[in-house]
Amino acid sequence: VRMQRRFGSVFHLKVDVAKGRYEFREAAYHASSRAGHTANVIKVPGEKSCALMVFGGRDSSDYEIIGTWKPSKIQVEDSRCPELEAGFTKLVEQGVAKKQVPKGIHHHTACTIGRYIAVFGGECFARARDTVCDDIFLFDVGGKYGMWYHLKPWNERNSLKRSGHVTCTLNGQMLVVGGVGPDAKTPCGDIYALKIG
Repeated sequence: VRMQRRFGSVFHLKVDVAKGRYEFREAAYHASSRAGHTANVIKVPGEKSCALMVFGGRDSSDYEIIGTWKPSKIQVEDSRCPELEAGFTKLVEQGVAKKQVPKGIHHHTACTIGRYIAVFGGECFARARDTVCDDIFLFDVGGKYGMWYHLKPWNERNSLKRSGHVTCTLNGQMLVVGGVGPDAKTPCGDIYALKIG
């Protein structure tokens, strides 16, 4: 998803393996202009369709749903992290994860963990100081309506403030790779695994 104008365009990637070439073609979908955002294909809460969820990259807590597809037209693969998903669900059910919509952030990551989109880190538009975040926001797409939850680190000394990093899932864990640290300048070359306590 490219977002540099008043509205953002969505592009399809077409790969020709035989010729070793690729190209991007603009799709018929548009969204608000953004930079430093994320895009995830999700199963739409309460419906039997899939959609592209675009979040962040602007001073707004809104997310946009861009285009919808029938499950027969698009394949959504769930990340195989049942223990992590169960840990998130337990924190939500116990009230440790509080209902809270994230404020505007950018340069964060969004990783699909079962029924959740786990949004981690980034830089906050709303804070005057400490703009690099270590928050995790969970967007629950498993219910009738999408719901946001907020998790704080349980130990401030083990806080992992990151921006411009990458997250992925591997062997049932969510990994945080690189990015810049709390000063928003110093590159980090480390890898961390998320632990749910």
